[in-house]
Amino acid sequence: MREKREVGKIFALMGSMLILGAAVLAYENMDADAYRSSGTAVYENGRGERYLFLPSWADAAREEARLREEEGGEAIEILQSQNLASVEIRTASGSMDAVREEKGHGEAGRIRITGADGGLLYEGGLDEIRGRGHSTWSLDKKPYQIRLSEKADLFGMGEARTWILLANGFDETCIRNSVALWLADRAGLAFTPEQEPVDLYCNGEYQGSYLFCEKVQARENRVEIGDGFLIERELQDRWELAVYTEGESGFVTDRGDYYLIDFPKDPGAERIEEIRSLVQAAEDAVFSEGGVHPETGKSWDEYVDVKSFARKYLLEEITKNYDGGVTSAFYYVPEGEAKLYAGPAWDYDLIFGNAALDEMNSDPRGITELSDHLYGPDLYGALMDLEPFRETVFDCFETVYLPLLEELIESGIDEMAAWTEASVKMDHLRWEEMENRYQYYGSYEDNLRYLKFFVRERTEFLKEVWVGGEVYRTVTMEVEGIPWRKFYVKDGGLLGDLPVPFLNDSLFMGWYRQDGKKYDPYRPVYEDMTLEAAWQKVG
Repeated sequence: MREKREVGKIFALMGSMLILGAAVLAYENMDADAYRSSGTAVYENGRGERYLFLPSWADAAREEARLREEEGGEAIEILQSQNLASVEIRTASGSMDAVREEKGHGEAGRIRITGADGGLLYEGGLDEIRGRGHSTWSLDKKPYQIRLSEKADLFGMGEARTWILLANGFDETCIRNSVALWLADRAGLAFTPEQEPVDLYCNGEYQGSYLFCEKVQARENRVEIGDGFLIERELQDRWELAVYTEGESGFVTDRGDYYLIDFPKDPGAERIEEIRSLVQAAEDAVFSEGGVHPETGKSWDEYVDVKSFARKYLLEEITKNYDGGVTSAFYYVPEGEAKLYAGPAWDYDLIFGNAALDEMNSDPRGITELSDHLYGPDLYGALMDLEPFRETVFDCFETVYLPLLEELIESGIDEMAAWTEASVKMDHLRWEEMENRYQYYGSYEDNLRYLKFFVRERTEFLKEVWVGGEVYRTVTMEVEGIPWRKFYVKDGGLLGDLPVPFLNDSLFMGWYRQDGKKYDPYRPVYEDMTLEAAWQKVG
């Protein structure tokens, strides 16, 4: 492997010599034809500070020489990635402006993937690069989908044309998606997308640290279900946009869960009814007495695959995924079967305390049953009320997930972070004005420490409850009928004083139980309870 020079030093280009820190470097005998330049453009952050973000394989000394000729005497800071391959995309127009301005706009071009050691991994035509995502699309650092001109096996993931570049824009560590997908794969969740962290360059401009991964789609080398079904639970507004504006197919269950049909495309009324009736039957069975469908007499586990549902639920619960079961929640039915499977896993940037919309999500304690989100499903709460499913979850946590979590705590997170650290630090300089509304800590190091803290504390809590048998009570505080905070206290413990909410033109009068009695902080908590804020209008 090529020896890398120390990076991150300020250098000044002066005459025929280059000053890098205290070192003076001469380039009189350089063979320019022997080295392929990275072609990376200098980035200026708007305050006069200029950076060159180099891929892992680049020769920093030769890049400095290139800049000596191109940039004159301006001060530039060189930083270089480590360990990661680079993905270089050249659009036909030479610009990404149109792609970035409109999510549905695609542009053709060329793509080249270079390994960290400088070896060419792939080069070919690109039919399209386009934007993707929902909330992440609102950030300056955009997520993308690419479609190759022909199928290719990239990073050993199997041949395909369509690939995803996740921006990890809400995650300051840039590894939460990787951690979750690693957990899903090791836990045996079928069709978990494979992934590879990379550095992305578009038209010579550094775009940041990205996660290159498979797209969740029904086809060979992806979700291999033949002529079955792949569906996705979505938020109502997104579902309505997809169905009524974009022409996608979907259905709504009697309990108000919205599903898009990702596969087959254009299924027709008969097939839509086929999958709708199966999902509805599963829902009816799960929510019926004893888990038995009231009309067919079939048990709930004849409609849902227990193993995949338990593993998928655990992945969402362990990571305390705010979007778990709400959006990007996939289910599939293999051809020839009439049973619903949970998965594949997808979309984990808001896990492990990263969706700090309120303190409910940043508390490592609590059994959410995926209900913390305002539009969270009640399906998993109903499943957990069924003893066979509950026992499967407890056993799977102890025998499958707990050893994996202990491995993450012991070394796994540190290893993932070390592998991507140089890239992520370049990313932070490139996107230092992040609009990450979930960001709490300023530095990369503190964000990483918090991730490790949350995983450790979450694991200890779940082990205490699901393995040790400790009983915690959940106290939910509601403001105007909407969950505002949740607290967790051991059975028989004291909750103490509670926070005071705010409501415009109203005076807070205290917390009241649903039976009308005022909350008493000096009485032990023996059961789960909901407290409602009482108000008196003023003015």
